[in-house]
Amino acid sequence: MAAMEWNVRPGAKVSSVSGEPFGEGDRIVCLLFATDQPGELGRADLLETELDTFKLSGTLLGRWSRIVKSAADEAKEAQRLTVASAESLFFSLFDDAESEPLAVANEADLEQVQAMREVLQHFVGLLLERRRILKAVGRRSLSGKQNYWHPKEKRNFEVPVSELSPATIKGIQDVIGELV
Repeated sequence: MAAMEWNVRPGAKVSSVSGEPFGEGDRIVCLLFATDQPGELGRADLLETELDTFKLSGTLLGRWSRIVKSAADEAKEAQRLTVASAESLFFSLFDDAESEPLAVANEADLEQVQAMREVLQHFVGLLLERRRILKAVGRRSLSGKQNYWHPKEKRNFEVPVSELSPATIKGIQDVIGELV
């Protein structure tokens, strides 16, 4: 497989709920979800205060948050925030899967949403390994599960190994582009 390059996309400048621009110091919550359309991902960026009023149109897969900085500070912290956001998303892909049952219309949707979550777990796991946040444990697995160790949190993760086709990666990149 040829090496791929991903560009960092800046976060949304306005709320997905109100359409109001974000201001310096605002805490933004980014939600990643499987839409009601099979195989599609959605993303919503909103103020933390709007979270309770937001109606999710799909199944929540993960979330991360960020604080809006001034333009000068934003340039300095872009890399640090990107890694922290990816880390936060990675944790939520596992923690939310364990604590919150998926609310989907039927069993076929449940399987598709779970498959999408596994692709995201694998993709973000590889991203964090590349940035030396996670460490692969044992031999590299081409199928099944790959064990990763997060030294800072002292946590082990069993990450499902999924096929990452160019089409799948493009779909993920369109939604979580700022993390890759």
